[in-house]
Amino acid sequence: MAECLLRFFDKIYDFEYGEVESDNRFLRLSQHVEAFLVNTANVLTSDDTQITAAHLYNRGGFGFNRLGRHYSRALGWHEKALAIRERVLGLEHPDTAISYNNFASVYRGQGDYDKALEWHQKALTIKEIVLGLEHPSTATTYNNIAVVHDNQGDYDKALEWYQKDLDICEKVLGEEHPDTAATYNNIATVYDDKSDYDKALEFYQKALAVKEKVLGSEHPNTAITYNNIALAYHRQGDYDKALELYQKALAIREKVLGEEHPSTAITYNNIAGVYCEQGNYDKALEWYQKTLAIEEKVLGLEHPSTAITYNNIAFVHEAQGNYDKALEWYQKALDIREKMLGLEHPSTIDTCYGITAVNAAIAQSQSES
Repeated sequence: MAECLLRFFDKIYDFEYGEVESDNRFLRLSQHVEAFLVNTANVLTSDDTQITAAHLYNRGGFGFNRLGRHYSRALGWHEKALAIRERVLGLEHPDTAISYNNFASVYRGQGDYDKALEWHQKALTIKEIVLGLEHPSTATTYNNIAVVHDNQGDYDKALEWYQKDLDICEKVLGEEHPDTAATYNNIATVYDDKSDYDKALEFYQKALAVKEKVLGSEHPNTAITYNNIALAYHRQGDYDKALELYQKALAIREKVLGEEHPSTAITYNNIAGVYCEQGNYDKALEWYQKTLAIEEKVLGLEHPSTAITYNNIAFVHEAQGNYDKALEWYQKALDIREKMLGLEHPSTIDTCYGITAVNAAIAQSQSES
């Protein structure tokens, strides 16, 4: 009976994260899964059932990490998965390396990049020894290490690791494989961060060529690259080109994902950003409101992405001189960020700066009148 329940939980314990309903369902089911695993620990003692239990703990840890506000719980679940894998499979098994990688992912989410690199290196040591220097899974860890260096702002180091990833992908998987396209995209993102937009566009175009050929022109991953290319033009100040490509991304997302999908909301937000920088504030507010309608409904009133849109709306009102409105929206953003991200998070501090700037503008306006 216990083994049947274990297989049942393993089958259903899979979610699309980021939407209120599915997030709440995950949290409820996690309580049952954890209780089951604790209560049957002395029954499910065979290696096979232990490995399945580790898989469930691993999935739970992954889910808590994806929620973005349950890092300690994510670490706790990953610790249980790792303990089983090290005991049953050994210290050099690929699944043990997966657990090391998952620890790194949690620490990266927390912004503890040194700790993330430490765990990625542990995973890499296993993969290079057991799978080899040219295995796609080894390339994935190279990619993960590159992501951390990119997050740290060490762009040259990030490019070095992405190139190691790319060398394997092109040689083993081929230049037209989706994983190769993903690496082209990641390299482009680093050049984008370095403000080397010509180089960024070169690699985005390489990614787009693969995705259009292999995945099709209406695939969500193709839309991601349209969005990224638009972002590069946006940062260059080529707003017409940016809007054209954002619209291409939007057409795919509305058709394939639907008008209430978070990815659709991201494109609405990007379009609003272009109008804001053009000084077309009424149009910017119109698109930010479209963004907000999705986020409040799908992600919830306390999600960090919802806070971003509150903050953006506040900025537009500030730019229009609507200071009371600006303060109202900045406060809504601040309430979420203090609660969900903490008082010292850069986004929380950014909103505090916004409120300070508006209050200074009000004081100046009053002194001049």
